[in-house]
Amino acid sequence: VQDSDAARFAAKLQAVLHECKRVLKDDGLLVFTFHHSRDEGWKALAEAILGAGFVVVNAHPVRSEMSVATPKSQAKEPIQLDIILVCCKAEKQLAPLTISQARDSSRRKLRRLRESGFNLSKNDCRVVLLGSLLSTLNSKDRADDFSERIKTELAMEEAKEQHQDSALIAKA
Repeated sequence: VQDSDAARFAAKLQAVLHECKRVLKDDGLLVFTFHHSRDEGWKALAEAILGAGFVVVNAHPVRSEMSVATPKSQAKEPIQLDIILVCCKAEKQLAPLTISQARDSSRRKLRRLRESGFNLSKNDCRVVLLGSLLSTLNSKDRADDFSERIKTELAMEEAKEQHQDSALIAKA
């Protein structure tokens, strides 16, 4: 599903996910990959997942198949990772992750990727964090709740980076 308009993208994806929910066994899992460079795309994804009656129970970063494509390799902060999203029907969800657990989970995943030799861009790190944040949503949340979590977490990450940069400059 693709569309340049976030609302149309969400509606199209939600229609697909509704059909997936209809045919999926009650204890089944819906698994698909995603990445996006803009917050609107992630909000639209959250809207579609929640609107179709699913919740994300896990998110796993993987190298995207097109990570060496010319447009990506020429980008300032290319995205070379996709997120495999694992979803269940909302009524089958156990407890969602807390924001703190999602943040810790994304840091562990990023550390493992770096230890495996991945040179991660800022956008790769962002994709992993946003994938983990999707696991904090429950069936009562709205896409706007997710949008606010994105803003808060990205602001915290930016402040952390600025603090680290300032510390490096002060040591020099």
